Amino acid sequence: MSETALSIAFYLRDGYSKSQAKGNIQVSLRSSGKTAMLNPSGCYTFVDLPEGKYVVKIESEFYIYDEIEYEAYTEGAVSGEVFDLIPAPNYPFFSAGETLVRGMLYKLKDPKDLKDPKDPKDPKDLKDPVPYADIYSSVFTGDLRRRKGPISNEGDFTYYAASKTDSRGEFALFFGPIVNDMIISEDLDPRRVYLLKGPEESSLNDKTEIPLLVENRSIMKKTSINRIELGFSNTRNLDFNSSFA
Repeated sequence: MSETALSIAFYLRDGYSKSQAKGNIQVSLRSSGKTAMLNPSGCYTFVDLPEGKYVVKIESEFYIYDEIEYEAYTEGAVSGEVFDLIPAPNYPFFSAGETLVRGMLYKLKDPKDLKDPKDPKDPKDLKDPVPYADIYSSVFTGDLRRRKGPISNEGDFTYYAASKTDSRGEFALFFGPIVNDMIISEDLDPRRVYLLKGPEESSLNDKTEIPLLVENRSIMKKTSINRIELGFSNTRNLDFNSSFA
C-alpha cells in the first residue's frame, strides 16, 4: 500500500479576530475542483498532487471570496502557512461598538447607455457595482506601538486597514481597537461626538479626513472619507469614476 504524500497545507484565519476562520468554508483547486481535507488541528490539506503551481479557491459564508496561489512539491517538508480572510459585509462577529465603514463601490453609468434613455430610472439602476476591489485606508499618527489587531505597522507609526468588496461591490472596513491617539472630540456638538483621527494636523477637518486607496484590476485611485464616528457603523458609498482624484 503506497503512502499518502502531503502536497499543500495551510490555515485560514479570521482577519478580524485573528482566530480560526468561522462558518461554512469550501476550499478547492480551481483547475480540477478537488476539495481540501480539514484535519482536527484546523489545517486545510491537499495530498498526492503532481508538482507544480495551483490556485486554491476559498468560498465562505462570512468572508470575501479569495484565491491563493500555491506551489506543491513532491518532496520535502510542507509548512502550514496562515492566510487571513477578509470579513464580508454580512460578517456577524464584529464586536459591539466596533467602528466600521460600510458601503458600496460602484461606477456610475451614463444614462445614454441605458436601453431606453427616455425611461426614468431609479438612481440605483445607474450604479454598476465594482466587485472584488481592494480598499486600503492609511490612518493614524502618534505612538501606537501598543496597538494590536488587524492593522499592521508600515513605517513610523502609520497604520493600514484593508478590506475588499464582495460580488455586489459592498464592503465593511474595520479599524480594530481604538486608543486615545486616534480620537478627536467635537466639543461644540451637544452629543459630544468622537471622530476617528486622520494623519493631518493642520485643522479639525484635516484631522478627520481619512485617505483611501482603491485598486481594481490594477487601476489605483485615491479618495478620502471624513467624519467617521467612533463606535458606530458609518455608511460611505464610493463612485470609482467621479469621486477619486
